Amino acid sequence: MPRKQPVPPKPFPVHPNRRSLVKQHLNRILGDLPISPLLSLCKQHQIEVPAHATKHLLTEHLTTYFQRHAVSELVDVVTQYLDASVADLKTLFERLTATQRASLVAGGYLTISRTAEVTAYGKVLMVPYYDYFDYLNLLAHQTQIPDAIAYGRYFRLKSATHQEKQRLATERERQRRQLHREQQAEFRAAYKLAQAQLGEPGTLAYLLLNLAFWTHHINHLAKLDQKVDYYHYKDQALRLFFRYRDTEFVSVGVYTPEQPDKRHLTLCSHHFDEYCAYYRDWGDSVMTYYATNQAVVNQCPGCELQVVSDYYTLYFFEINNEKLRYGFHVPYRKALTAFGDRTNYPCVDHSDENQEGPYRFGRAITKDELAVLGSPTEIVNNFEQAYNDLLQFEPPNH
Repeated sequence: MPRKQPVPPKPFPVHPNRRSLVKQHLNRILGDLPISPLLSLCKQHQIEVPAHATKHLLTEHLTTYFQRHAVSELVDVVTQYLDASVADLKTLFERLTATQRASLVAGGYLTISRTAEVTAYGKVLMVPYYDYFDYLNLLAHQTQIPDAIAYGRYFRLKSATHQEKQRLATERERQRRQLHREQQAEFRAAYKLAQAQLGEPGTLAYLLLNLAFWTHHINHLAKLDQKVDYYHYKDQALRLFFRYRDTEFVSVGVYTPEQPDKRHLTLCSHHFDEYCAYYRDWGDSVMTYYATNQAVVNQCPGCELQVVSDYYTLYFFEINNEKLRYGFHVPYRKALTAFGDRTNYPCVDHSDENQEGPYRFGRAITKDELAVLGSPTEIVNNFEQAYNDLLQFEPPNH
């Protein structure tokens, strides 16, 4: 029988006195607290501060007060308003992994105070936040964090047998592969249906829709791999579609969002200090400051507002028949020379803007789509074939 592994020694206390931590890290705690509880504390203890006081000034007054008075009430304030993120923990131990964090939790050195939903990589993830006092305890014993991880690892492995973890991991992988096969089959069926709905081969409708089909996937490929300039293929296709804008299969419009212009404000040192003092600590942006102080900033020779008109305006191409529809956007300013003034086109309205992610419209191609469509090289080859077929199209003589 394998020898029973002994419990490793505890490197430092798990739950230190919280009031001692507050006294030890008073400046850090007050600096980390948001401005609203600082104002509440000043009001509660009748500390006079000027209206719209800066966070720095509030912190100074409260530091002076709590250096002379009991700090027990700050423990509750910290518990209510502060916790430590994964990024905070990585300032203490740069390469801290999720498994190592789990070990610290199992060993009692970290307590999860809450979780928050975060959308990343097309998934909704639950991100943990940790007790702020546990974070301060690790900060005080930063050099011993590896020992704390080793201590917690013993209890993490003991909490569930390795065989059970392996069984659960194997089952999750089986389910993942099954889901992948099902998604692949669904996309393969949709791909075949789309190909069947392109129309009669050799006709203008077929050639336009076939190029639109491959441009659609080139566009998604460009959002997956930005190291390769796939967008120039899309630009080629749009210029070719433009030749057929008077046909029933191609329409061109212009999409103008509510705020089409890009604005960048550079403040002089005086107005920047004013923004920092009265706006930034309250979470307001520079443009919110400008909206409130527009007349003063416009008259200031040291401040500069740069406006790029129609920066967010887009041309919108739609290629469709009675069964299929493909839509493409291209920046108005980028393509103005090729497609002409916006007044030549109808306005289009969109309600399908992405609410999250780096792209206003569209998404990156998925692994399941690549598995059916082929490699990026094959997608490009199919695009070029479709492009050349349409480029060489000659309408039949009547």
